Amino acid sequence: GAFFGYWARKEALLKATGLGLSGGLRRVAVSPPHDEARLESWTGGGAPEAAWLTDLDRGADYRSALAVLTDRPVRTEVRSHADTIALLRS
Repeated sequence: GAFFGYWARKEALLKATGLGLSGGLRRVAVSPPHDEARLESWTGGGAPEAAWLTDLDRGADYRSALAVLTDRPVRTEVRSHADTIALLRS
């Protein structure tokens, strides 16, 4: 699980910057999966000025993370599929 915890956090950050996985997972250092999610360091170009990072609870067998390029706190809200469809249609 730890490997996928690291992976999910790094992938979320790389995708938020627009680099995607081709940006290189090794350039991003994140906190360990048992600690609060945060960007520790970034080597090379493309580093974000600020990044907010959190883990998303998707069940015991899954690892998921969300990164937002901001220096402000972000509030997340999990919605059902039906609620999301209704929101998109409104």
